[in-house]
Amino acid sequence: MWAKVAADGTLLAGSGATISKVGTGLYYVNVSQNVHNCAAVVSTDQAQAADAAVNTIDGGANRVVVVIWAGYDIFGGASTKDEPFSMALFC
Repeated sequence: MWAKVAADGTLLAGSGATISKVGTGLYYVNVSQNVHNCAAVVSTDQAQAADAAVNTIDGGANRVVVVIWAGYDIFGGASTKDEPFSMALFC
């Protein structure tokens, strides 16, 4: 399974996934199989613009959670932002 996703959550290209944008910098990649024993790789499509994190456990059996990390705000809180990204899932 792989996906190329626009910042607004639109699936630009891919195989075996649907995308839900659920908040600023937070995306659910929904697939048709259990992902708990899979390895997910994600990267932003903007060079040095943001970091991406991926989680195959907390989103449910058939969901990968992608977070686009933008660092900390001026008050020390976590900050996320919308960015295009690419993801691959290896099971």
